[in-house]
Amino acid sequence: MSWVSFIALFFATWWVVLFAVLPFSLRTQDE
Repeated sequence: MSWVSFIALFFATWWVVLFAVLPFSLRTQDE
């Protein structure tokens, strides 16, 4: 796998994790 594919996969995973965790952290702050 080329480094370009690795970086693309890394950022894709990062955004998925970010948007998955963000609602929970916002919900905790509201309470």
